[in-house]
Amino acid sequence: MLAIRRLVAAVGLFTVLTFFEGAPGVGGRFSMVKLATFVILLAWAGLIGGRRWRPNLFAEQPVVAWCAVVLAAWAAASVLWAIAAGTAASGAFRLVQMLLLLFVAFAAIRDGRELRLFAWFYIVGAVLTAIVPLVGLGAGAEAGGPSTRFGGYVGNPNNLAALLLPAIALTAFMWLGSRRRPERRVLLACGLLLLVTLVLTQSRGGLVGLAAMAVATVAFGGPARRYAVAGLAVLATAGIAYFAAVAPAEQRARATTFSAAESTGRVDLWRIGWRMFEDHPLQGVGMQNFTVTAPAYLEGDLDVSRTDLFLRNTGTLVHNTYLNVLTDLGVVGGLLFFGLIAGIIGSALAAIAALARAEDRATELLARGLLSGVIGLLVSYFFFSAQYEKQLWLLLGTLASLSTVAAARHRRPVEEPDPDDGDADAVLSY
Repeated sequence: MLAIRRLVAAVGLFTVLTFFEGAPGVGGRFSMVKLATFVILLAWAGLIGGRRWRPNLFAEQPVVAWCAVVLAAWAAASVLWAIAAGTAASGAFRLVQMLLLLFVAFAAIRDGRELRLFAWFYIVGAVLTAIVPLVGLGAGAEAGGPSTRFGGYVGNPNNLAALLLPAIALTAFMWLGSRRRPERRVLLACGLLLLVTLVLTQSRGGLVGLAAMAVATVAFGGPARRYAVAGLAVLATAGIAYFAAVAPAEQRARATTFSAAESTGRVDLWRIGWRMFEDHPLQGVGMQNFTVTAPAYLEGDLDVSRTDLFLRNTGTLVHNTYLNVLTDLGVVGGLLFFGLIAGIIGSALAAIAALARAEDRATELLARGLLSGVIGLLVSYFFFSAQYEKQLWLLLGTLASLSTVAAARHRRPVEEPDPDDGDADAVLSY
């Protein structure tokens, strides 16, 4: 009923659930997440069937929409040349579900209020997946060894670190644009907790993504740029001091060592993935067929130290989203994937410029925070295969919806500041 009456609220609750896929009863083959996916897709289909499909991604951003459709078709076609056709079909089906989430998130957000509501849901999901294991209600350490790296209910510390970046950016920019003291206090507390959790993941990919997010914040911060520079200077100083004087030796080593020997096999995966792409440059080896094809490459002259990563029954993904797409779907699939992302980022920049002209500072700052956070996420996914991560496609759909939010802002008069607001002076202006 919630999905039918207000799709954005259902999508928001679904987003919170995706942070708990590792929790008992939430993830798995028959789970709450799969049921919730079915519900929101059904509600979205009802909007199409009832001719209430607005906003329409095909009408507003046809390049992005058609890139998504052709990418899904190309993934399905890879069944024809994949060694393991069944595995390719399964991978293509998973990708189609993820691409549908892009359309659903775009359709769910129609104005600044709904964008803000989704942002709060995302922040809540990130905070809860950090708090619940930390207070002892679930295991958060990385499984399979003595490591103390924190993964929350997301499971993988590298993936959790990536997902925290948009939440951190959203809390920071919403804090800058908020007029209400209670809200600012809550956002500050959430931001500090998320930063601590990011450190606990000990993810080098997360740190690289954080650096990329910092650069994006300075580049696209707009009216928040000077505040962002000051905040980043404080954050960098605190981070250096922590790793130099407080952090345990293991954590310090992970943060400062980026050699092939310390890559936990990632370099081996990349080496074989790139060789596989060179052998099948146009069409790739087929969706999700890297794990099936990789063992044959161990017989070649490649220098591989972690052969166990390729001999397991389940196999290990490339640990690089972009190389994984190129390996599975070749140049054709890669261009479609990169074109989709580039089109969304381009539309987001245009929407942010429109919001700046409309002088809607709170929504503009929220949009800038979302863009910076997604850029950090995309960079961190250079170290993790995330083409099947639901949060990625929900965030891309939300970023694409900024064009709808900007158009809605132009159809409404700009709200005047409330003179009775307790912190009206906190509103940023050019």
